[in-house]
Amino acid sequence: MASPVVQADALSKAYGGRHLFDDATFLVEEGDRVAVVGPNGAGKTTLLTILAGRERPDHGILKLRDSIRSHWFEQHPEYPKDACVRDLLAAPMPIPPALLDEKAALEARIADPTLYETDGFESVLERFSALEQEIRRAAQPPADAWDSPVARSLGFGPNDLDQDIATLSGGERTRLLLARTLGPVREGDLVVLDEPTNHLDVDTIEWLESWIEAFDGTLLIVAHDRTFLDNVATRVLEVSGGKVTAYDGDYTDYVTLRDEEVERKRREHVKALDRLKKAEGTIQQYRQQKRFDGQYASKMKMVERYKAVVDRSPDPVLEQLAFGLRFQGLDKSSNDMLRATGLVKKYDGEAVLSGADFEIQKGDRIGLVGTNGAGKSTLLAILTGRLVPDAGKVHGAPGVRGIFVSQERTDLDETATLADEVRALRPHLEPDSIRALLGRFRFRAEGDPARRVDTLSGGERMRMALLKAMLKPSNLLILDEPTNHLDLDAREVVVKALNTYPGTLIVVSHDRFVLDTTTTSTAVVAEGKVAMFPGTFSETRHLHVVPKHVRVVKKHRYVVVKKFTDWSTRRKYLHGEEHLFAKEELEESHTLRNALQNGWIEPA
Repeated sequence: MASPVVQADALSKAYGGRHLFDDATFLVEEGDRVAVVGPNGAGKTTLLTILAGRERPDHGILKLRDSIRSHWFEQHPEYPKDACVRDLLAAPMPIPPALLDEKAALEARIADPTLYETDGFESVLERFSALEQEIRRAAQPPADAWDSPVARSLGFGPNDLDQDIATLSGGERTRLLLARTLGPVREGDLVVLDEPTNHLDVDTIEWLESWIEAFDGTLLIVAHDRTFLDNVATRVLEVSGGKVTAYDGDYTDYVTLRDEEVERKRREHVKALDRLKKAEGTIQQYRQQKRFDGQYASKMKMVERYKAVVDRSPDPVLEQLAFGLRFQGLDKSSNDMLRATGLVKKYDGEAVLSGADFEIQKGDRIGLVGTNGAGKSTLLAILTGRLVPDAGKVHGAPGVRGIFVSQERTDLDETATLADEVRALRPHLEPDSIRALLGRFRFRAEGDPARRVDTLSGGERMRMALLKAMLKPSNLLILDEPTNHLDLDAREVVVKALNTYPGTLIVVSHDRFVLDTTTTSTAVVAEGKVAMFPGTFSETRHLHVVPKHVRVVKKHRYVVVKKFTDWSTRRKYLHGEEHLFAKEELEESHTLRNALQNGWIEPA
């Protein structure tokens, strides 16, 4: 039997009076690959930081194996603004705050003369000595980390070490942080990964899966990529409803067991309601007969017991409901929806598209894929009329009514309230109906209708964009990364909605589960062309001509001529600033592409 790496006994944690979880008891054994899952805001990252020893629970006992080496990948680490790739790869990993807190507490005890008058003071001194050694090990920079096999595999060679981190794209920065985290890992270590697949293309996610498969140690991970979790997880910890529940198997195994448990609770709930109604009926008969004897008292006690059962087990079906989503379709359209011929688009003289040709027929369900910067967003912008190609044409059939949901959420009015956004599409809806509609998408009835769009988080913005798309009937639906920032349950809602959509579908996504379950053909953008394959992403993977490697791209310097804001990242670009952009960044970002076209930025 494997020995435990983490022992959790009755852990509890709360923030601002809200209990994330109570009485969590479980083991993480050597070699386990544990996926921590649950709705956004349930406490997944908090549990992860506690299990990694970087935060303390409010109550309970957490034991980590003595001398275990841990490595932490976090979503938003802090680093100097002027740091380069070499600085980050060679820097020591941050010392866990829990270790520093324990050291400060021990120092205070050692400074107290009364400690030495009590039995067992030697154990305090021994623990302090061991803790100092542990902190020194954590602070020691990894040897030659900038030249590790992991760093090279993730695209960071000797020529990339002096590049400023601030100039890296989101995907490049994630790869750099992975290289920093995984480079020093040794056999038997504990690796903690918090959302490692964000901003990664499929090639890099597959590389990470192969690294984990070869890793001989223990893994704790939070991710919203179902296929990734199915490929790497051997156990699941669900954080939901104030509880932490352990399941054996991968994510699909967990879903099966969870759904069986929901069904069991549903039957118990229905049975309890039925018994309650019968008991209440008997009580009503006794009252009509004016019988208030011992049998009446007994029935009253029974009613109270049944009520308690119902109160303790709220309807599990209602508890599990995610936001409601169903796209409205239109039947009217010809069989030839769209035809692109000879599409060419260049940025700074470099072609992103060079003579791309393809056709889209009525009823097609296409997954559009390609490496970051290959030209997917440029192609979508041309297809939706937001960008004019340098050459070539897009022919749209009469009767085509399309909806485009961009990953930048450019169809949202940043200054409008949520109620305003709904009212713009349904001007005759009453305030109560607007609140009800927003409630279906997990927005609160009190307060949220009056919130401005620019206050929304990434997941909230995605839900709002999908809500607006739901209100517009269409026969062509184009979605660019529709599951970004959504939790796993919400992603399944999107998948079900797409599978019931009767029109033509084009989906850009790095989520293989979404592609494999919603599309029937695959369009690969590579080397300026578009290649069409019948079959899902996984079915056609071996045919893709996408280069299977990662790299750091060449940057060009631009100066800001007119200030503007990128609302997808909330970054402000001020007049006179200079920035380094790759052509891939300009192609992938609607805001930067628009800034270049409008002359807001110019080559320096």
